[in-house]
Amino acid sequence: MRIAIIGSRGYPYVYSGYETLVSELSIRLVKKGHSVVVYCHRNLFKERPRIVDGIELRYIPAIERKSFSQFSSSMLSTLGLYWDRPDVVLYTSSANGPLDC
Repeated sequence: MRIAIIGSRGYPYVYSGYETLVSELSIRLVKKGHSVVVYCHRNLFKERPRIVDGIELRYIPAIERKSFSQFSSSMLSTLGLYWDRPDVVLYTSSANGPLDC
């Protein structure tokens, strides 16, 4: 199964509960044979490898305003789903509420 995860700061980036969830869940899903894509905030990563620990990473820009950064990154990530074609999408963070309908 192909799984996309949107809404955290990215992987590997452990900062809060959402990032810890993404880290733990992604690694376990890959070990079970699933394909996992994590959408990451581009500006938080100086190095941008395409794959880490078997997890595909997509680096997405954001409008860097405190109240809009998360939402804009997730909105652009959602548009990227068109090309990735996942079977399942997991949105983390309550800031993504309007996108996870």
